[in-house]
Amino acid sequence: MYIRGIGSGGNESFDQSVGLFIDDIYHGRSRTTQATFLDLDRIEVLKGPQSIFFGNNAIAVLCSIITKKPGDTLDGFARALYGEYGQYAAEGAVGGPINDKFGARAALTFNGGDGWIKNVNTGEHVPHVHDMAGRVTLLFKATEDLEASLKIEGSKHREAGAAFSGQPMQIVNCPPPAPITAISLGRAARSTCRWVACPRVRQQ
Repeated sequence: MYIRGIGSGGNESFDQSVGLFIDDIYHGRSRTTQATFLDLDRIEVLKGPQSIFFGNNAIAVLCSIITKKPGDTLDGFARALYGEYGQYAAEGAVGGPINDKFGARAALTFNGGDGWIKNVNTGEHVPHVHDMAGRVTLLFKATEDLEASLKIEGSKHREAGAAFSGQPMQIVNCPPPAPITAISLGRAARSTCRWVACPRVRQQ
């Protein structure tokens, strides 16, 4: 994650310069920035070091994500879409009070696609991406000044035919490197690009 040019790259083992907090809980690895976020209340971006309020992990810019809590009235939403190359998305949430003290909210999402580049070796379109995530939130209001919440969430990310950051990898007949000359352009025009899918990757 980068904000105003500040970041730490996509290596999953790195602590991020941009501190990511979800419901005031620190998420230090870059893998967490690839999670499927759903049913959000707001996103706050704070510039500069935020060590006083968020600890030493917030050495640069800070991104705070707040998920939606059960409200005082019953509410919900739903949306669905379908696009080219098998792209799809479906998301919904519903929540409200159970009684004067307890409230509950549930959210669920599915999204993905069947790929937008054709692999000339297999005839398939890549990359295949399929994501799903869900969350259940329980809220207990002990007094007007004290409340406690319990959140249970999980997600699954499946991706196939991609090399890095969801992009297929070209390994034969690649375009010429810079500087581009008339000779290199002629060679590129005579070459046929081939896209090769990488092994299946599953993250959970």
